[in-house]
Amino acid sequence: MEGCLASFVNLLSVCLSVANGPAASAGTPAEGAFYRELEPGAYMRQWLVCGPFPVAPDSQGPVEERVQRQAFYRDYLVQHGGEAEIEPNVAMVHRYEGQEYRWQRVANDDQVIDLAEYCGGKEHAVAYAWAEFDMPAATRGLLGVATGGPVRVWLNGEAIHENWVSRSPEPDADLLFVRFQAGRNRLLLKVQNRGGAWAFACRRLDARTLGDKLLAAVGGGEWGMVQVLLVQGADANAKDKYGFTALHLARMRGQQEVEKLLLQKGADPNVPLPAGGTPLEFLDTLWAALKENYPMLEYAGAFDESWYEQCKKEIKDTKDLNEALPIMDALLVRRLNDYHTGLFWGHRLDRAGPPLRVTLAEEQIVIAQCSPDLGVACGDIVLEIDGTAARERFDQEIPRAFGATWYARADSACRTMLEGRQGSPITLKLRNAQDEVYEKTLTRAGGGGSKPGPVLSSRILDDRLGYIRIRGWGRFAPDEFDKLLEPLRDKPGLVIDVRDNGGGSDRLAEMVIGRFITQPVVASISFQRRAGTNLYEKIVFTVQPRGPWCYTGRVAVLTNAGCASACEHFVSGMLEAGALLIGTPTTGACGWSKEIPLPGGVRLRCALTFPLHGKVPSPLHGIEPHYLVRPTIADLRAARDPVLEKATALLTSPPVQPTHPPARPPTPGE
Repeated sequence: MEGCLASFVNLLSVCLSVANGPAASAGTPAEGAFYRELEPGAYMRQWLVCGPFPVAPDSQGPVEERVQRQAFYRDYLVQHGGEAEIEPNVAMVHRYEGQEYRWQRVANDDQVIDLAEYCGGKEHAVAYAWAEFDMPAATRGLLGVATGGPVRVWLNGEAIHENWVSRSPEPDADLLFVRFQAGRNRLLLKVQNRGGAWAFACRRLDARTLGDKLLAAVGGGEWGMVQVLLVQGADANAKDKYGFTALHLARMRGQQEVEKLLLQKGADPNVPLPAGGTPLEFLDTLWAALKENYPMLEYAGAFDESWYEQCKKEIKDTKDLNEALPIMDALLVRRLNDYHTGLFWGHRLDRAGPPLRVTLAEEQIVIAQCSPDLGVACGDIVLEIDGTAARERFDQEIPRAFGATWYARADSACRTMLEGRQGSPITLKLRNAQDEVYEKTLTRAGGGGSKPGPVLSSRILDDRLGYIRIRGWGRFAPDEFDKLLEPLRDKPGLVIDVRDNGGGSDRLAEMVIGRFITQPVVASISFQRRAGTNLYEKIVFTVQPRGPWCYTGRVAVLTNAGCASACEHFVSGMLEAGALLIGTPTTGACGWSKEIPLPGGVRLRCALTFPLHGKVPSPLHGIEPHYLVRPTIADLRAARDPVLEKATALLTSPPVQPTHPPARPPTPGE
């Protein structure tokens, strides 16, 4: 058993975290990154940070994974002792490929250190974070770390962990069992940016956190982690804020093996089940949380208790919470069609689709995106999916598809009808452009059929038009956008493509809008509900002009149902600035969100605000384009972009006052 546990620990995606000790005083060895002792449970908020070291000579475009992995093992610190021996200070300078990189102090208020804030929003880059601390005696400890990219860790010169990963930096996502030495200890983290969140969080876990982790592991169905935490000394009788023990959670979820192990480790079987432990009790808690916090249930159609009564009827015969949660999620939470609101619990099925994307074009299911070596082609018509007619499968999915607009729900249905168990086969029957019918069996491994490009890029379309692509509102600085805009300054027309931009920083979006206005504009107005009341606070987001000059040419913004959150903020502001909107409506949802813990380790993420974009409510509606454009089968086969073509045609024609027609789903035969 001990050997099995050791093997499991070695396989954990682990990263090191150390807790925040007393503030460093002037003259400490690490000049602002020294801890007199690690305080269990507190986050480490003071560091010396250095970067961004480039992964490749030109890291602005796509970088092969092979090159990224080479950088993962490249020692950028050899000039001053290397990664194992480095003892930095703020005067230390590293020279790499003609550039100088200095260590800087970081004293952060947040538990997550955003490396983009200190090292710039450079994609495909590496940064180091270093600190030192004293320990009164040699001791073993459990450390937790989260990173938003690949990470390597050294403790006292020894490489103790590496994890090649892309994810959100969830606190304590990785765990590591370490031995601290008496006296001085040195800690180095190397965090690589692969295009996602470039951040990390780091702490030493305390007894309370171990208990919290045990509860989370049981709630998430993580059998191996439950074993590790109990061996490490987690309290088998730890309770969450509602009074649930790990044994309660295991029984509620029908986890008999976990229940057995907990009893062996001393879990008390006689602790009474708190309120909220049965499906019907949980339903009451969930419905009350939604009614007290969601900004506009009535707007979504919940005028009375009918949603609650329908859900109560559906779950009255369910035997445990795990069985009832998907029903409650579908009938109360997903029914809101709000991407800022969701219900989260552990032990969900791991589902994935094949490495391609399909869409509805001319009333047929058509390949919209795929890699060239997959054996299928864009524009091929999908006739059957695992023996079922593709259009029939779509019609089955669309009533329960997730999305605020018809276009978003159609995208959702096209995605979910291909999904199944991760790694399982899927057989498609297709018809190609030559009217030949063929079959192709693929593996459900995810990927969507495309490789992500740089977050920010540009090109010149012709002597009259420029083009800027923005894939997310993060990981770049305003001056990086300014550099792309500068050579396009004298072009009479500019296309800004924000399709499939899922959001990020509202402030960054406003900084970009500021280059296109000479007077303030309102990007959005949000009404934030005060929990438990029908009172709302009005918040107006006004954008100010920015920069030494304003782009005065005509602007077209390309949109689709993938434009969400901060991207809708941008689209709304550009609409007020006079830009043309071309494509399909944005996704539409309420704004911001907060996490509400519920009984049994379940979490409700709940939107907080009801926004106006472009002077109209965007939830369940999206921001409609002036010109509604969708690809045809012929467009997909010819790799044409009709949205971009429409934009170039409009920008190079005499200006016409645009109309703003209501977006609507296409009807058969359109």
